[in-house]
Amino acid sequence: MHKEGLSFQLLEALGSLNQVGPELAIGAGIILLLIIDLVTSGKRPLLLLVLSMLFAFVALWLILPLWVQMPEGGLLFSGQLIADRHGLFAKAIILLALALTLLFGTGLQLRTEYYYILLSLALGGMLMVSSTTLLSVYLGLELTSISGYILTVFGLKKLNFEAGIKYLLFGAFASGLMLYGISLLYGLTGSLAFTTEAFITQLQQANEPLALFAMVLVLMGIFFKIALFPMHLWTPDIYQTAPVPVAAIFSVVPKIGGLIVLLRLTEGFSVVSSYSQFLIFMASVSIVFGNMAALNQSNVRRMLAYSSIAQAGFLVLPIAINDGFAVTSFYFYIFIYLFMNYLAFYLVDHMEREQKFSFNDYKGLGKKHAFLAVAFLVAMMSLVGFPPLAGFTGKLYIFSSLWNEWQTSSGSLLLFVLLIAAGNTVVALFYYLKIPYFMFLKVEEKDTSGMETLTAGQIMTACLLVFMLVFFFLKPDSLIQIIQQIPFPVTQL
Repeated sequence: MHKEGLSFQLLEALGSLNQVGPELAIGAGIILLLIIDLVTSGKRPLLLLVLSMLFAFVALWLILPLWVQMPEGGLLFSGQLIADRHGLFAKAIILLALALTLLFGTGLQLRTEYYYILLSLALGGMLMVSSTTLLSVYLGLELTSISGYILTVFGLKKLNFEAGIKYLLFGAFASGLMLYGISLLYGLTGSLAFTTEAFITQLQQANEPLALFAMVLVLMGIFFKIALFPMHLWTPDIYQTAPVPVAAIFSVVPKIGGLIVLLRLTEGFSVVSSYSQFLIFMASVSIVFGNMAALNQSNVRRMLAYSSIAQAGFLVLPIAINDGFAVTSFYFYIFIYLFMNYLAFYLVDHMEREQKFSFNDYKGLGKKHAFLAVAFLVAMMSLVGFPPLAGFTGKLYIFSSLWNEWQTSSGSLLLFVLLIAAGNTVVALFYYLKIPYFMFLKVEEKDTSGMETLTAGQIMTACLLVFMLVFFFLKPDSLIQIIQQIPFPVTQL
C-alpha cells in the first residue's frame, strides 16, 4: 500500500514538471553556472553574464505556451504549488526584473558567483508566487531571503557587512514570527493548504482573536518581504549600502513574491471579519510613514527606500479590497512599477559611479547632461503618478477601485483611506521632484565637466524604459486585456 502511494506521488510529481518549465530553466541555469564557475576558477564572468541572460529569456519564453494552455489553475506536486495565470504573470515580471538587473554595468560582473545567486533570488520569488501551502510559501521566502543576505554584502565594504548583518537578524526575527503563526494556523485548521475549502471552513469556525493573531504573525513574514510597515526597518540601510543592481532587484522581486502570496492568502483569510480592516490600516500607515520619512532624506537611495515603503502600501490596498477590478488595478500597477523603479535605479547607478550620492550632488546637471536629467524627470513623475506616464494610469486605477468599493459599502473607512492615499500622492511630489528641481533649477557648485555621459547602450536601455512608461499610458488597454485573462477569484480549482 505504501509502495503504491509512493509510486502515485512520484508519477504525479513527474506529471507536474511540464507546468514548471520556467522554474526548471532557472534551476538548470543555477547548476550550469555553478559548474562553469568551478571549472573556470571564476575567470569567465562575461560568459556567466551571457548565460544568465539566456536562461532568463528562455524561462520567459517558456511562460508563453503555458499562458495559452492554462485558462484556470491546477495543483502540482501533491498540492504544494499551483499552475495558474496569476503565477505566470508574476513570474514574467520577476524574469523581466532579472534581465534588467543583468543589464547594469558595474564591477559586480567581476564576481562570478553574483550571477547564480541572482538567479536563486529569482527562483525563490517564482516559487513564492505559485505556492498554495504555508510550507511552500516559507521555503520560497527563505530561498529569496538567503540569496538576498548574500547579495547585500557583495560591495565588500564595512557598511555592506553592517547592513547585511542587520538584514539577516531582522529576517531571522520575521521568519520566527511567521513560523509561529504557521504552527498556530495548523493547530486551528489542521492543514497548511490555505486554498482548500477545509482550511477556510476551519478558520472561519476558529476563535476569531486567536485566528487573527495567528494570521498577523504570518503576515509579518510577508510584510518583511514587501517592506511594509512595521517590518520595513531593514529597507533604508539595504537600499543605501547594497550595490545598486541588488537594491533594484530587492525593490521588485521579493515585493512581487510577497504581494502575490498576500493576494492568495486573502482569499481564505478574509473569512475572519477584521482581517481586511487590519490590512487596510497597515497599508494606510505604511503610505503615510513612507512618504513622511522620505521628505527628510538627503541621500537619493534612502529616499527611494522610504518611497518603496509607501508604494508597498499603495499595492496592498487593492489586495485588501479583493474584487475583480481591484486585482486588475494591482496587476497593472505592479507591472508598471517594474519599469519606473528600474529607470530610477538605472540612472542612480550611473550617478553613483560618478561619486554623486546626495541631492546636492545633482545640482545644475540638467544643463550639461540634458538626457540624464530628462530621464530622471520621467522616472520621478511616473513614481508620483503624473500624466502622460503609466504611473498616473496605475494610481488612477487603484483610486478608482477604492472609490468603487466605498460606493458599494456602508462605512466611510474606504473614503478616509482614499483621501489619505490621494493626499500622500501630493506629499510625494515634494521628494520625488527634488531630483529634477536640483538638476534643472539649482546652480552647479562643483565642476562636472569631467563627468562621463551615458553610453549608447545605457541610453538605449533608458529609452526603452521611458518608452514603456509612455506606451502604457497611451495604450493601457493593451496590458489590461492581458490582465483580464487572469481568472478571479484568485484560486479556481
